Amino acid sequence: MPDDVVFDEADAVRVLTNNFLPRPQAENVATYLAGLLEDFFEPDEAPGETTAALDQIVDGVLDLLCSRRFTHLSRSQSLPYRTAIRPLIRRNVIAGRPLRFDYDLGPGYHASVHEDFKGLCFLPGLGELLALRQIRLFSRAVKAIYKTGVYFQLVIDDLCAWVTNDVSLRKTRSYLDRLDALITAVGMCSEVSVLAESDIISSALYMKMFEQQTHVSPFGRASPSEINNVSRFLGRACSEALAAVHIARYQRAILASERVLANHLHGVRLTQRATQNSLGFRSFPGGDARIQTGEVALFQGAQNIPRPVLVTCNQYSKYQCWRVGMADLPEIWPQAIGPIYVVAELSSTPTA
Repeated sequence: MPDDVVFDEADAVRVLTNNFLPRPQAENVATYLAGLLEDFFEPDEAPGETTAALDQIVDGVLDLLCSRRFTHLSRSQSLPYRTAIRPLIRRNVIAGRPLRFDYDLGPGYHASVHEDFKGLCFLPGLGELLALRQIRLFSRAVKAIYKTGVYFQLVIDDLCAWVTNDVSLRKTRSYLDRLDALITAVGMCSEVSVLAESDIISSALYMKMFEQQTHVSPFGRASPSEINNVSRFLGRACSEALAAVHIARYQRAILASERVLANHLHGVRLTQRATQNSLGFRSFPGGDARIQTGEVALFQGAQNIPRPVLVTCNQYSKYQCWRVGMADLPEIWPQAIGPIYVVAELSSTPTA
């Protein structure tokens, strides 16, 4: 979808605040955002002739992937993943193909950040833009070693969210359209695509597969943290009993999703936080969290240097929050992206 599409923002925008960051105080934020966009369009260095051996190339790629720049894991923590990933990277290099990665980026919406759990958001935001920049920076670094580069598939489990939390597929489709437009706007169509479950299978067939997962054990009592997590993705406060119902649904849905995606994921599996079977790939510098659990904003501390931070319902009330005005966004700012927010500790105010 081209970037000049006019999007319908009904049911999509979560307005955290109507207080705009004053222009004099927004200069550092404007500089940060302009630099963020520049990273996308900086040309790759022309690869020189390389005589590196196959295993040197593979090791170089794995060194990058397992560096603290791109994963929250330490070298020793990432070693088992590195060992498991190595054969797939090696096969791709031997075949001269782009190195393929399947990167889980959430259910097609963002959870509520409010204490009452209201206000789901169906807009890609700063978090998605930063995740794409991480991919761009990784791609550029890989091309210096292996000129064929990388290809990322962003995996969106929207049908899992639909079954688990009754989330509207019309709204998640709006998110997907915007995410496609964002990828186009930052010039990454040749390196990134989106794979949503709803693009593979109909909702009716998915529901049948979900209903076939009858061997899942009943879920017991939900803990306070589990109730909190269910509530923020559901978009409303729920009881312990209701949380248990939705958790049990999720346990069945992920089995259905595994079946749906099995024949479509052929690359290295990445998630924003490491799991037993997937290496964690940072969605933003310094991050070790899933962007879909809240809203990525820019934090301004005492030094007034913006840095990305994930704001969730567990700490939103601890922050002051401002919205960045349109006049303070770069001229080529992608239309598909949602509002950009700046936060600071309640006791402080950003200064110019």
